[in-house]
Amino acid sequence: MREGRWVTVTESEFDHERRGLEAIREKLPDSDPWRAWSNFTFTANTGHVREVDLLVVAPGGVCMIELKDWHGSVTSENGTWVQTTPGGRRRTHGNPLHLVNRKAKELAGLLALPGNKRVWVAEAVCFTDNNLRIRLPAHDQNGVYTVHQLVEMLKQPPRDERRRVTAIGSREIEAALKNIGIRKSDAQYKVGPYELERKSFDSGPTWADYLARHSDLPEAARVRIYLSERGSDASLRQSVENAARREAAVLGRFKHPGAVQLKQYFPSGHAAGPALIFDYHPDTLKLDEYLVQYGEKLDILGRMALVRQLAETMRSAHSSRIHHRALAARSVHVVPRPRGRKGQAVGEEAAWLAPQLQISDWQIATQRSGDSSQGQGMTRFAPTALSAMHLADDADAYLAPELTALNPDPVHLDVYGLGVLTYLLVTGKAPAASQAELLARLEAGEGLRPSSLVDGLSEDVDDLVQAATAYRPGQRLSSVDEFLELLEVVEDSLTAPAPAAAGTGALGEEDEPPVDKDPLDAVAGDVLSGRWEIRRRLGTGSTSRAFLVRDLQAEARRTRPLAVLKVALSDSRGEILAREAEAMGRLRPHSGIIRLVEPEPLHIGGRTVLVLEYVGDERDDHGPNGQGGEAGSRPRRREETVARQLRENGRLQVDQLEAYGDYLFGAVDFLEGEGVWHRDIKPDNIAIRIRPNRTRELVLIDFSLAGYPARNTDAGTDGYLDPFVDVITRGSYDSHAERYAVAVTLHQMASGELPKWGDGSVLPRMTDAKEWPYPTIAAEAFDPAVRDGLVAFFQKALHRDAAKRYPELKPMRDAWRKVFLDASQTVPSSHRTRASAPAPTTTGEGLPAQGAAAAGIADAEPESAEQQRDRLAAEVTRDTPLTVSGLTLAAQSFLYGLGITTVGELLDYSRRKLVNAPGLGAKTRNEVQQRQREWGERLREIPVSPLTPKGRAEAREELEQLTAAESALVGHLATGDSAGALPARTLRSVSLDTLATVLVPAVNNNGSNRNKAEMVRLLLRLPDEHGVLPDIGVWPKQKDVAEALGLSHGRIPQILKEERKRWKAEPAVQALRAEIIDLLVSMGRVASAVEIADALAVRRGTHLAGREQRRAMALAAVRAVVEVEQLVPQEAEFQHQANRRATDESLGAGLLALDVREEDGPDTPTAPGLLEYATRLGRTADRLAKLDTLPTAATVLAELGALTVPPGAVNWDERRMVELAAAASVNAAATPRLEIYPRDLSLVRALRLTQAGLVRLIPGVPEGRQPGLTGEDVHERVRARFPELVVVDGRGGASHELPTAGPLTKALRDAGFELSLNMREDTGTLRYLPTRVDDASSYLTTGAWRQSTRTGAVTRYADDPQLAGAVRAEERLLASARRDGFRVLTVRQQLVRDAVRELGAERLGADAVSVTELFLEALHAQVTPGTKPTWETLLKADAAEPGSKGAVRFAEYVRTAWGVVEPRVAELLGDRDGGAGPVLLTEAGVFARYDAMGVLDRLASVARRGGRGLWLLVPQSDPSREPRLGQVAVPYQAGLGEWIQLPDTWVGNAHRGSGEVVASASGVEGDVK
Repeated sequence: MREGRWVTVTESEFDHERRGLEAIREKLPDSDPWRAWSNFTFTANTGHVREVDLLVVAPGGVCMIELKDWHGSVTSENGTWVQTTPGGRRRTHGNPLHLVNRKAKELAGLLALPGNKRVWVAEAVCFTDNNLRIRLPAHDQNGVYTVHQLVEMLKQPPRDERRRVTAIGSREIEAALKNIGIRKSDAQYKVGPYELERKSFDSGPTWADYLARHSDLPEAARVRIYLSERGSDASLRQSVENAARREAAVLGRFKHPGAVQLKQYFPSGHAAGPALIFDYHPDTLKLDEYLVQYGEKLDILGRMALVRQLAETMRSAHSSRIHHRALAARSVHVVPRPRGRKGQAVGEEAAWLAPQLQISDWQIATQRSGDSSQGQGMTRFAPTALSAMHLADDADAYLAPELTALNPDPVHLDVYGLGVLTYLLVTGKAPAASQAELLARLEAGEGLRPSSLVDGLSEDVDDLVQAATAYRPGQRLSSVDEFLELLEVVEDSLTAPAPAAAGTGALGEEDEPPVDKDPLDAVAGDVLSGRWEIRRRLGTGSTSRAFLVRDLQAEARRTRPLAVLKVALSDSRGEILAREAEAMGRLRPHSGIIRLVEPEPLHIGGRTVLVLEYVGDERDDHGPNGQGGEAGSRPRRREETVARQLRENGRLQVDQLEAYGDYLFGAVDFLEGEGVWHRDIKPDNIAIRIRPNRTRELVLIDFSLAGYPARNTDAGTDGYLDPFVDVITRGSYDSHAERYAVAVTLHQMASGELPKWGDGSVLPRMTDAKEWPYPTIAAEAFDPAVRDGLVAFFQKALHRDAAKRYPELKPMRDAWRKVFLDASQTVPSSHRTRASAPAPTTTGEGLPAQGAAAAGIADAEPESAEQQRDRLAAEVTRDTPLTVSGLTLAAQSFLYGLGITTVGELLDYSRRKLVNAPGLGAKTRNEVQQRQREWGERLREIPVSPLTPKGRAEAREELEQLTAAESALVGHLATGDSAGALPARTLRSVSLDTLATVLVPAVNNNGSNRNKAEMVRLLLRLPDEHGVLPDIGVWPKQKDVAEALGLSHGRIPQILKEERKRWKAEPAVQALRAEIIDLLVSMGRVASAVEIADALAVRRGTHLAGREQRRAMALAAVRAVVEVEQLVPQEAEFQHQANRRATDESLGAGLLALDVREEDGPDTPTAPGLLEYATRLGRTADRLAKLDTLPTAATVLAELGALTVPPGAVNWDERRMVELAAAASVNAAATPRLEIYPRDLSLVRALRLTQAGLVRLIPGVPEGRQPGLTGEDVHERVRARFPELVVVDGRGGASHELPTAGPLTKALRDAGFELSLNMREDTGTLRYLPTRVDDASSYLTTGAWRQSTRTGAVTRYADDPQLAGAVRAEERLLASARRDGFRVLTVRQQLVRDAVRELGAERLGADAVSVTELFLEALHAQVTPGTKPTWETLLKADAAEPGSKGAVRFAEYVRTAWGVVEPRVAELLGDRDGGAGPVLLTEAGVFARYDAMGVLDRLASVARRGGRGLWLLVPQSDPSREPRLGQVAVPYQAGLGEWIQLPDTWVGNAHRGSGEVVASASGVEGDVK
């Protein structure tokens, strides 16, 4: 194709790209309708500036092509493309087809042809290196071509002649491209002094990220540009601007090593919208990409260290009242650690195995602050309805279910995010493909259990993830502090250090660590400078990392044994610690002020270190050996601050408020006398010391700002910093500013809220002085007993004019005391919370008793207190006073403040108002909500069906919660009137309950339409007025409905036709139909009706509690849309196919498949084709489920992948293919590992496969107090692996409920677990223990395949990464040894002989075959003695010049030899009697030497189809490098786990020797161990 027809809009700056374009141009015809444009940009409607490599107009259509000059090989792992360069380096890439597809659709939307004709733009990715080995699975190869394949594809005629591009059409497309302005542009690639790369490396719905370089300085940056869609309304444009402003404001305030660092914010820095400039490391990976690349090299402790980094960053953010709300894998950046201490270099691998994690994407973050001093745009809650649109699609599976609720608790959102990220870090896999899929599992009670994917994992890890990701927010961990405490339990269980010997406090008895030990990397047990023994890590702030340490010289120095080390994160931050030490050094000792243990900063390991006294629970670790409490007990909490107490329990009770305030005044008074200003007084900096005698005192901590110059008026925390400190009359920090911080802190203690200046839209100084002489005081949140006095106190203490505030601290303190004195004289004592002895539910200071009891105090019994509260709660009536209702004092006090005194009043109080009530802490809110829900189910009439009069009234009440402007329109919905003016966004928020009132007509007063209403209810299978579902199948037939109503079969279609017409005209049903179509598109165009229903149930919700009822409500909505679609079949956009033979009733609802629509491309598969393919997948799944041995994921994927896909592009990943196969089957289901199993799998077999009878024993704990294994634990283990398992009851019926008591005990024993059910002495709960307890074992099981895992057993998560790698290799080898499939084994060259011996051992049974020997035998056989050529002639020909006559003749002999070798090896693979083990190919270099990699590929394909396995042993200098034979890479399928590295430790049998036992998971995937 010549220039003119081929238009080079911009000359490429890359040689490889020019070469690729030239190669394509030479092969394209130079005639109409062919045209091409290369290297141009266009601006999409969304505002994204898109770069296009090549656009070609061909007779078959228009195609957008992305060029990739990749070398080596490319595979797919968990949906991420992994390129392995010729040098063996692995690089991760997102699937480029996704972005090209998006750009193609955007360009097609801009091309306007005469007559409103549509142009479809197809997408393709072209690899310009013909030597690239493409090892992508079949579903990823759609649209992927080499140059030759691309040209052949472009030359193909169109499938549909109506889509053919003619010469006229080609010219029209050319004119349309000129109209939209394809161009060469540099203006779009500059923001301030930064020049942007032409292609964005990441993008979301409303933003794009570019790599940029400073025009004058040698620095790189990430530039995020926020974009507004063309023609969008003002609210959407404002939302984009708010998102940019919000992210800039949050990161401008939150400076932490664990968050991305904002450099600059340009509100109008780019023509498209606001721009943010971030620091950026060019090697940065997203968390999921990092795990694909380095996950295999991380042990479990390394993974938990990364979890801790994230949690400590979020704790620091929460302490600043900042909440991310949308944590996901893509929002965590992984940066290699740049260097050690003092600039010491770190190796590349070490830098990646201990990286720095930085949290990004703060665009929907919130700051829960009542103060607006942080500037415009920071609101208490981000606008949820619109803010979620700023999140990228690939974050969906990680988002909390309640994110789009009206006012979700941001703390719970972040705890959930930490939980799912922990799951990702432990398993290496996302929790689900989408949020809908995950939430359906959570709602069903399955929960996230990493152990269902990872064998040998500590149960504590499961507990952590499940506690953080509970479906109901109130059941999750209540704070990040609690998450970190449970994380510490996990870390302790993984490390389990041996108890220290007595007397270790003496000097010289412990080995000093290496001199170059970096204190920042210290772990429990390390000793720094021969004195400070690390007990645990407390957290990481913006300047330092804190450790709890034991002073080994404490006895000699007569100091307290515990201290805190603050280690500076860098040299510059070390100066801050030095300034802090200088300020504290001037202070005399005072009980309310934290003290220095060492007067000067220390220098340990090249770091500046500050040693402070420990302010926490002094009852812990106070024994002679530092061990407190009884064996097996551990404290639940050891550090407490006022801020944490406020977050968890809400405002302080009156007596606590008085006492805490007096403590604070005393500390500040002392500092004033010493001439020191703290400058950062806030609840986070007020610690609560718990003395050994259980009394408490407040201690002021963190003096890092005390040494700042008074002129620096901006040093401090927004909200607590006096906003008027820098007015002209003051100009510097003064005592008024210090007292202002005290007043704000007291206000927060009294209400749980910060005072607020104005409406938050302007700075406090910009508010009108007459209208705002003082901020808004949260009077409603104060305890009524002291409300009036506190309001007067704060109006004076927080006055904007410092001259009108309290002139000194003493009058301010006197006024504070007077508030409580007046209250005690006017309020009866029964209304006060003062008590001489602690109540059963609290400690002496009014705090929850759990913390005290958990620390091992003998007289505290949290279990009995909890049981007492539950007993009282179970006995309440509507008239029961709150004092005897079982609520804690904190909850009672709070509810009294709302005027609620009885249970009935609480039930009648609006739940929405309750959630938003000020002063409510997380734990108190959870308690009140739980009791309100519990009592409501028992005492309040809740509609059992939305179709009852009360249910319809509830539906109307729900509509009142919408905005005032829209509620008038929505009100027509319940009456059946048109809601055409209602925005689609609002229609999609209508609940399933309200939707049911639309679908089922209300019965007239005269009952004339009763039959119609009942027919619709039965057809949609909605519950009756008693809440009972019709017993006519999950997808009722019309004849069944007719029989139930006693009507003729012909009458039902008549009524149904009328209803179909009515539904089709309903805007609510139209919105529902559009939503279902969107779901089908997101699920790969075909899905089961149950999947769609579960997604709708999660998105829209219903008041009905039971899972079956919730699913029935959602299936009714799906059924209605299916019926509407069948009204005019020729106009239907999707088809439905029932699956009435399915053993599981829910699968009987069948499948939905999206048909080809006008806007779809020519390569879109048809609905009949998709349904037929799904049926074949289902049949294959049923066949696999009937196998005697549970098929592994590799077998399942190979079998399903061998099926012929329908014509067109089917873009499913491996997980989706397996899920759809199970959904289309009769009796098959899929495990989280992608195994296929029968739904009626024998319970005994399920118990064996899941190892559900393994009992964890705690050494040193008596048998009567061992926790053992409860029936619920067994159920969880089984359900985590086999979520759809049903148990046959022997009478032909089946149930999803697993058996308990006797039947479960029998099943466990039949599975080989000799367990007995016993009562636990201390809790009275039933649990299983081994019949014969072996004290030396921590996990016990008996039977023919007993497996011991002693305390010292080596697991895949052993501390030694070499041993852990050996165990992982052993597990994979054992799992593969008796199965078909292909495996590539890499081993160090020097250890080949030992490796062959190990692989041939009885447990693996590999049959070694030398490929070189077979090849030479075949060559020798072609040489007849006494004839030519001779063997010597062949040897000479082997060394001949390529292309010479001798070389050509020798190649013929080689081909003949391979023709002999290949069938011989294939025969061995098919010979099951020749040996149960795999065929091990050794000395295989001849494959590469003699151009026979194709032979190897064919043999691998044979092995994957059945018979014996084929193992290829590849010797290398480094087994961890990609497998290569000589200079040729070995082909393998990474998605099937075909590459196994054999570490030196495995070859040396270290994992099985030295008296240690391998706790491998061999046999877990099959029935035979």
